[in-house]
Amino acid sequence: MIIPYKRRGRKLAPLVSAAHKAGGYLWNSPNTLLGCVGALGGRGTWQREERICEVCGGWLTALLQCWKLADAITLGDMVLYADESMVPVLRAHEMVHVHQSRRWGPFFLPSYGLESLWQWLRTGEGYRNNRFERAAYDVIPPPYNPE
Repeated sequence: MIIPYKRRGRKLAPLVSAAHKAGGYLWNSPNTLLGCVGALGGRGTWQREERICEVCGGWLTALLQCWKLADAITLGDMVLYADESMVPVLRAHEMVHVHQSRRWGPFFLPSYGLESLWQWLRTGEGYRNNRFERAAYDVIPPPYNPE
């Protein structure tokens, strides 16, 4: 018996969806692995709706805070916050970086670094002029947005 195309598609849809998700995690896994290493020593929670792990504390955010570089950092599907009180303020901004990381995969961190270097050479400001940061700052509410 020949199964009509429509019926075949419905049976395969969950399998295709699961394969797509698994491929996405694999694509983003080098960045996420770095996030896991950076999160050591912190307290993490799993955000089911966004499929990310949010970590407060850890050695990497302590280092970034010591150098006054960042209140949070996104590495793959891991978002590392220096302070738990900043989570509600920075979550939307960091989610933009999560989606950027999922789109660019293993090329995200090198692309981010090269873009920062290019903007620093071009304008003297590598962070604020970075196209990845500009996209993320577009979603931050006005009190935190530095512009």
